[in-house]
Amino acid sequence: MPHIIYGWAHNIKHSELDKKEQKKAASAMKVSRQTFGNILASARRKLADAVV
Repeated sequence: MPHIIYGWAHNIKHSELDKKEQKKAASAMKVSRQTFGNILASARRKLADAVV
């Protein structure tokens, strides 16, 4: 199981900054694509909440 505490930040990094496809980013984080997508959605909500 990945470290979920920092996982959302790494998801944003892989997805937005590194421009990796979800499948490749999920593989790099050693999670399923679905789990990566779920964490990414949560991360985006957290960032949006922090900005607003």
